Amino acid sequence: MKLTTLPYLILCSLFFLIIACQQKKSAVPISSGLDIDSARLNEYQEVSLISLIANPEKYNKRHVRVIGYLNLEFEGNGLYFHKEDYDRAIEKNGLWVEMSRDSIFSPQIKKCNRKYVLIEGTFDSENTGHKGMWSGSLKDIKRLEVWQSLSTLPASKP
Repeated sequence: MKLTTLPYLILCSLFFLIIACQQKKSAVPISSGLDIDSARLNEYQEVSLISLIANPEKYNKRHVRVIGYLNLEFEGNGLYFHKEDYDRAIEKNGLWVEMSRDSIFSPQIKKCNRKYVLIEGTFDSENTGHKGMWSGSLKDIKRLEVWQSLSTLPASKP
């Protein structure tokens, strides 16, 4: 090894060491003006819908926070991976959402229907919903709100 390449090797090694040591910061969902209780953030594990469907045994009976497209209707309460999955009735790409009929008609919950939402509840891999068509279910819902992506938020004024 030439002595002139040693500084480049040290620099590259240092670069990779810095990248490896950086901590991954978890994303905090953007709420619609609600204060997020930090204790509750730790109680619910943020997980993707894909992970719940692919690894149901890993998350069974756990408190989870997930984002998806919500549809609420008689015998069809579901959280889908994409709106297109709802449009094409691909229930296996979603979870049954267990809610009482009365709660579905509350104004706060109605505003979430047919929108992308952030939802917190208990995942149940054994309950596959109405006629067993789903890939699991969410029950004991503790939080439900319309998900606002960065592109839908109003621009801040300087």
